[in-house]
Amino acid sequence: TGYDENILTSPTARAAYQNVYATTAGPNFTTPNAPTKAMLAALKKYDPSFKGGIPDLGLYGSYVAADLMIKGLELAGSNPTRAKFINKLRNDSKYNAEGLLPTVVSFQHFGTPQMLPQHPCAYFMQLKGSNFVVYKNKAICGKEVVVSI
Repeated sequence: TGYDENILTSPTARAAYQNVYATTAGPNFTTPNAPTKAMLAALKKYDPSFKGGIPDLGLYGSYVAADLMIKGLELAGSNPTRAKFINKLRNDSKYNAEGLLPTVVSFQHFGTPQMLPQHPCAYFMQLKGSNFVVYKNKAICGKEVVVSI
């Protein structure tokens, strides 16, 4: 995606990326909220390869995937089965990885266009100098546009 520490730590990449925008539908690591700060602290504590900064897509995606697994197990209750896990998670319409994601994700109608958010949000980051800046200092939300092919 281009929004990670690798861009900031490489002088060549940083020079090439000046004033370029990157988007993330995931966490805002530039001006992190409390859940994002907790995630970064957990990564520092439990992942010896994480040296700080902006995690790449693979790392934060894995963190969110693990959080989703925990959520599914919590919803399935004591003695969870695969069927209970899937059934309960597919009834969840308000997942946001404990506040990490700017858009609530619904697992109702899983695998169909109806599960997509009506007003998805994302952060737009611009590299200025040696730091990313959050466009308008907030997540930008839009409306689904249906296009006929």
